[in-house]
Amino acid sequence: FLPMSSPQQKPKFSAKSDCAQILSGIGLEGKVILITGTTSGIGIPTAKSLALAGAHVIIANRNIVQSQEQIREIKQEKSDAQVDFINLDLSSLDSVVAAANTFKSMNLPLHILILNAGVFSPDRKTTLDNLETAFGVNHVAHTLLVILLIDILKASAPARIVFLSSSSHAHHGIDASLPLEAKLECLCPSPDSSALGYKLYSLSKMCNFLTVRKLHRLYGEEGISTYAVHPGACIPTNIGRTYGFGGRVFFKIASLFAKTLSQGAATTVLCAARPEVEKISGKYWQDCREAEDNANALANDEQLQDALYEKTLELTKKYIK
Repeated sequence: FLPMSSPQQKPKFSAKSDCAQILSGIGLEGKVILITGTTSGIGIPTAKSLALAGAHVIIANRNIVQSQEQIREIKQEKSDAQVDFINLDLSSLDSVVAAANTFKSMNLPLHILILNAGVFSPDRKTTLDNLETAFGVNHVAHTLLVILLIDILKASAPARIVFLSSSSHAHHGIDASLPLEAKLECLCPSPDSSALGYKLYSLSKMCNFLTVRKLHRLYGEEGISTYAVHPGACIPTNIGRTYGFGGRVFFKIASLFAKTLSQGAATTVLCAARPEVEKISGKYWQDCREAEDNANALANDEQLQDALYEKTLELTKKYIK
């Protein structure tokens, strides 16, 4: 007789799970979490849910007034919530350095770093450092922040780094047969690139994913786990604000069929807080599950991971001491 097979266990969480469900029964007292981009989109429930679960949350944003209002709203729900603000403008590498120094001056550990902020810039604006905006904000600035805080993360281990990537990372359009230098050139668009906004965004999200893989290889054995997260398709957010009226209409219609903000933030929160995923590092996540089956093969190219990381170090060397 063949042994009776047990029914496949139903996954604990799904695309419909929200932050409250992810954090049910989880206490984050004693954990320090730094999150970028919390005043809009999924950043709002990400910061709020983690603070309500007991973590000391530091929100890093460029809008001071909105950040102060966000802290006030969280404390209305939990008067003893620990939430602090650091000024951070990801379009300026000087601002990234200042934010890192501000965090260091707080003399706190850092258990979880969530790189949530993102820009979708179809009109190809450049950053204050003359980098193409999507590449500069979504990849270079965030990676610099990691580099500047890595010693604190290592000292606080076990620690986690969560990058907001996107399913659009797969739409990079890079021919896998190209030589390494050509691939790198595609990944790092020049400020005058003629590529369309969605293509530039997709490339920046591939950069995030490659960096997650690289950081896992660098620091996984030192107790730092890394995660690339796709939050969900076209959730209500102002990431499309640079699209003008037509873009706002498109995102408004699309949002009717999308996840709620809390559902969109749930995968981030899972990767940041659930104990059972602490050791699952360097992977791609969506809909509250590991989703390597949806990861684009280019992210596995270790030579490209290395080349992108070295290029980023080159671009930021004057900011790293």
